Amino acid sequence: MNSKELTHVLVDILCDREDKVSLANYIVENICGNKFDIIEVNKKTYKKAIKFAKKINAGTPPQYLFGKSYFYKREFVVNKKVLIPRFDTEILVEQAIKYTSSDMTVCDMCCGSGICGITIALETNATCHLVDISKGALSVAKANCKKHNVNCKIMRSDMFSRVPYTYDIIVCNPPYIKSSDCKKLDTLVKNEPMLALDGGESGLDYYKILAEQSVSHLKENGVILIEIGIHQAQDVKNIFSKYYKNIKVIKDYNDIERVVIATNGEIL
Repeated sequence: MNSKELTHVLVDILCDREDKVSLANYIVENICGNKFDIIEVNKKTYKKAIKFAKKINAGTPPQYLFGKSYFYKREFVVNKKVLIPRFDTEILVEQAIKYTSSDMTVCDMCCGSGICGITIALETNATCHLVDISKGALSVAKANCKKHNVNCKIMRSDMFSRVPYTYDIIVCNPPYIKSSDCKKLDTLVKNEPMLALDGGESGLDYYKILAEQSVSHLKENGVILIEIGIHQAQDVKNIFSKYYKNIKVIKDYNDIERVVIATNGEIL
């Protein structure tokens, strides 16, 4: 059997999923290590591919199976303790980089795997702190710091409760899905850590905490950038307007309002 034929077998196994073709290709590319050429597949590789397809059908995200995912053109370590990086979040990082210079200190709050803070550090040479409440998430963030040779300070804290520092830039991709909507998520998403998804009854719980606590952790003219969910822009702006004078909303590449930027200084 060759890799093309194996892909067809996997598509049949994944037949109940709309993304069956892309998932089958993902498995074959990662197991066979070849994206373009058709190569022969031995029995061991065939069995491994079948096993992975069945695990995906059972709800295991494919990135967890291979222990890696990609963000901002870099490979990062992931496991079931952290969310899988999404392309949407690249807009958050892209905007943060515009405000960041090498002499600044950045806080990646609710850092998860650390993709935001590590990427900003790599792109700008700024000093970065990675903060999360989850010990498991912080262990992944530490692994990613080592992988990319970045010296980030790692702190365990429930939001800012144990953070003694002030920052030039704060970035955060908080949990923002309504609790009731969490039950309706795709099977693969449901197997990501709910701690990083559930934003409470309104989906806005963490924005309220962020708005109130972040002010005292920003230096003069400091900037906070936050990822938001669909249709949350106005609510989040209202929450932050109680603490910040200047607020801006940025749309993603699908023309969806995706990032809120707030500061008591000047805004770009």
